[in-house]
Amino acid sequence: GEVAAVARSESCTGQGSQPGGCILYVGGRCHLLPHLRARAEARAAELLHHDGGRGETLQALESLVDRADVVFCPIDCISHHACLRAKHLCRRLAKPFVPLRSSSATCFARAIEAWHGHAPA
Repeated sequence: GEVAAVARSESCTGQGSQPGGCILYVGGRCHLLPHLRARAEARAAELLHHDGGRGETLQALESLVDRADVVFCPIDCISHHACLRAKHLCRRLAKPFVPLRSSSATCFARAIEAWHGHAPA
């Protein structure tokens, strides 16, 4: 099920491992992950996910940020501490940090389209 889907997606190695890049989504609503993953895959991107500290440790976040090309963080569904940690790691590792207004699939789709418009080809 969902654990297998998350495990499958955790193969990003960063630096353009997929034609559409590797997106780390921190927080959000777990039941939306299949929809978000489908949207990412439609853009030839790979999606990593960290739950924002609900079940996964924030220490695991650093290796995920390191493997990602960009980090999306929906600010309506994540702990303040996890969001700040992700932002700090992005700054330290020189990765784009994109706060999202909501954890909706529509907001994610807009963000991925905007990022693809600015991502290096």
